[in-house]
Amino acid sequence: MNKSIIFLLSILGITLFNTKNTAMQANFKPNIEFEYKELTRRSIYVTQDGQKEFIGSISITKGQSLSIFASPAFSAIDKKLFPPSMISLITVVSAINARKKDLEKTILLGDLYIFPKYRGKEFAQILVKNTCQELFEKEGINFIVLIPDPFEYENNMQKSFHGTPDYDIKKEQLIRLYKKCSFNVDEADGTIFMYLAENKNS
Repeated sequence: MNKSIIFLLSILGITLFNTKNTAMQANFKPNIEFEYKELTRRSIYVTQDGQKEFIGSISITKGQSLSIFASPAFSAIDKKLFPPSMISLITVVSAINARKKDLEKTILLGDLYIFPKYRGKEFAQILVKNTCQELFEKEGINFIVLIPDPFEYENNMQKSFHGTPDYDIKKEQLIRLYKKCSFNVDEADGTIFMYLAENKNS
């Protein structure tokens, strides 16, 4: 596959997941663990009775990887040739620059996913909050941004809700979840995005 295509797919977080899970017991009281994968994805696991199980993850994209979307050459390309997700990235990178934020100290979060049987148990909030705390405290990051874009997995492939009747409802659910994690809502050129700054006064 062309390297540029691989790069763009990685930015958009298009990945595959193994959706095999074991049954959850009624008295579920797990220990929670987190795992980084080269600062590109943070995963959450639960352990009960000695059994460790992967239950979800969130993607992490370094800000400097997004600089391509701020280049004059890229901005000159006809945006109609790209999917909505890529156009949103261009808009958000522009908004980051407008806020005078350093892309090298910025992280884009995305692809938050918790397997269905573990939802409604606050694991998503735990994962987001823990990830942000780690990024601020250990990685020198001072600005975290995301685009609330709901999706689900179908046949182990990521499938966006964009263009479906459930899109607005799912998107609002995501926004409410991130608000519980102290993210702020903003908008630029019709694209809704959310951000969290280390300095609350920024």
